[in-house]
This record gives sequence, C-alpha cells and structure tokens, in this order.
Amino acid sequence: MEQYIPFPQVIEQLSNLLGKDQSGVFFIATDTNESARLGLTNGRLTHCSFRRLHGQEALEELEQIATAKCSFSENLRFPFRDRDSIDHDAALLKLDISLPAIADDTPPEDPQTDEEENHAPVETRTRIYRGKVIEETVSVSQDKPAADTKKPKKGPRIYRGKIIEDD
Repeated sequence: MEQYIPFPQVIEQLSNLLGKDQSGVFFIATDTNESARLGLTNGRLTHCSFRRLHGQEALEELEQIATAKCSFSENLRFPFRDRDSIDHDAALLKLDISLPAIADDTPPEDPQTDEEENHAPVETRTRIYRGKVIEETVSVSQDKPAADTKKPKKGPRIYRGKIIEDD
C-alpha cells in the first residue's frame, strides 16, 4: 500500500488475512516513522512487537496509531522472541477484530456414493510393462464408455522428415 490510511482500515485488512487462515508477518508502518509486526500462523495472531514494546504491552499501544501503511509477507518466518507472544482471542478483543464469516463450499458427503464406489465392478487386465506381464485390477464404471474409444488415433511415424510406417 502506498499511502497512509486510517488505522481501522489497516485492522480491516488484518481481519481479512485472519479470515483466510494466512500465515506470515503483517507489517505496519505509521506516519510517525514507527513500525509494528504481527505474527500470523494459520489465521491466528501469535506475536506482536511495536516500537520497543513486546507482546500484550505492544498490542495495547497499537491503539495510538492514527494512520499507517501496511503490508503482508506470506509464509515469512520472522525471528520473534518469546516475549512477543500474545493470546489470539485477547488480541481480537483488544483490536476489535471481527473475523469475516467464510462460506463452506464443500458439499456434504453422500453416504450412498461411498457405498456405490466400494461395490463398483472390478476387472482384471493384463498388460506388459518393461517386458514383463503384469495383471492389475481396475474398477470399471458402467456410466463411462470403454477406454479404447477415448484413445486418439496416432499419426504416422516420421524419421528425418519421411514417413516410415503407415497405419
């Protein structure tokens, strides 16, 4: 971000990252040339440092920021110290962050589908692999056409610009 924005907008961007279960370091640079670093791990706030303050004390001082710039470095491992550790839930309350609701796009599991897959007809096929005969079991779906119909037709073999075999 190039321009300084009000601190509530910075917190909103942090909230979006937390809602997406991001990991990395969220950097804040104030208009008074001070910096803060917040550690994120799988959408949870884990560390905070601001000015010469660490942990919960640094978190409380973030409220004094009026305008700031922010950036996020995904999967960055910043060398936070143990004294920078913060409690995620307490940090959300202190910064007044409400995580956005995430819609679950995964369809519910259908138990009938699992049973049908387990009882699919099985066929044993023989093929040659590196000069050895191999028998393998393959499940056959009745809805799909045979595998032979899907194979594209090969073109003629060419060697040095000349066709050497015509199929």
